[in-house]
Amino acid sequence: MLRITNKLTSSTSKISFSIFTATHNRANDFLPQCVESIQNQRGNLFDYEHIIINNASTDNTSDYLKRIVKKYPNVKVVESKTNSGTAAAFNKALKIATGDFLIIMGDDDMLLPYSLQAHANFIAAHRKIDWASGFLLLIDENNQLIPNEISILYNQYEYPEAAPELFERLLKGNVIMCSSAIARREAVIELGGWDENVHCEDWDMWLKLAHAGKKYARNENYLSLYRIHKKQLTNQHSVDGTYQVDLDYFLKRYGRES
Repeated sequence: MLRITNKLTSSTSKISFSIFTATHNRANDFLPQCVESIQNQRGNLFDYEHIIINNASTDNTSDYLKRIVKKYPNVKVVESKTNSGTAAAFNKALKIATGDFLIIMGDDDMLLPYSLQAHANFIAAHRKIDWASGFLLLIDENNQLIPNEISILYNQYEYPEAAPELFERLLKGNVIMCSSAIARREAVIELGGWDENVHCEDWDMWLKLAHAGKKYARNENYLSLYRIHKKQLTNQHSVDGTYQVDLDYFLKRYGRES
């Protein structure tokens, strides 16, 4: 049964998370909401840092980030003079990350209040996992929930947890939303981080983890708010052909015909 949890469980040690957010010109709309949703996490079984990579924003993002670093000691900022893409931004964050597990977070998305607690509970119960993903709720640009029938399309994909079946399913299309997923930092480093030749960087990482046989499990909790809006990169990639270009690249990389 799917659920939003607020149950706290005991653990011998806290789980640490490094949350990566790449941003460009969103200081005046979605980024502050993203940051606050992370700072408002509830629970006692985790520690976290939020690494924000400013990809050459031309608005007041730099000023905003200077303020929140002073306000929140667990926020780290990486200033990039060029917008070299999200994958490159995440690789920069990976060099300074200290968490046991990584979460890649869109600057337009938000975490639900017990998200990190739910992840920590899940990791405590599944010690051998390398990565996992949960469920999400869809919201629009005004933070209104999008009708359930649309959310179901995002949440009810049927795919196996075991490799290589999971890899084969992911090679057909990306069905794991980044803000609800975690990956062990050591596993990501072992796999060389994110491929900077692609734009669908989350899809790239799920394929790498599945292809390498890294242990995956499904967390049956709602963990994040995934925003659907006109300027969303995912929508743009579907329209402008980027998604298909990346798919062709992945098929070639893994020795498949397009």
